[in-house]
Amino acid sequence: MLTKSHIFRQLHARHDRQRGALLVEMLVAFGLISLTLVVVAGTFLSTGQSSRVTQRQIELTDSIAFVLADVTREARVGENFGDGAGAELTLTRIAGINNQAADVVRYFIGTGSSANRLMKEVNGVDDLPITPPNTQVNSFEVDVDDTGLLVRLYIEAEHVDAELGETPVRVQTSVAAGRTGI
Repeated sequence: MLTKSHIFRQLHARHDRQRGALLVEMLVAFGLISLTLVVVAGTFLSTGQSSRVTQRQIELTDSIAFVLADVTREARVGENFGDGAGAELTLTRIAGINNQAADVVRYFIGTGSSANRLMKEVNGVDDLPITPPNTQVNSFEVDVDDTGLLVRLYIEAEHVDAELGETPVRVQTSVAAGRTGI
């Protein structure tokens, strides 16, 4: 025979088991929510870093393209290119084009305080860096064909503060030079 106390104990035990099951369900739910938040946060952080790397690569490519445009402009109105190969470009501007004098222009990778920056020198003076301070030029190659009418330029550069694991940017172009060659 079931007494009131026996029924009460059975109901109370069933209620305690249900409360324990509810606690376990809550812990599992919190664990799943936490895991989901960790995955979502990791995705946002990696997306942000990828965005920063991409933005810096675009800035670097733009600055190297600007430098290459300057060198290309000079080569198009130049003649008497140095020895035709190497890590330096020396040319003589053709007098009269764009109202300019027959200046000797030299592009080279700097040393000292301007180390690993592309420099521009006109008539042996004014060594001006033409790459930004945060840009390191790893390679500047010039190749003039035998006729002196085609100049190939190659620049490889990267950011100096490459904490984001960036890869170097490489830009190459060929230029039909001014009049005569070497």
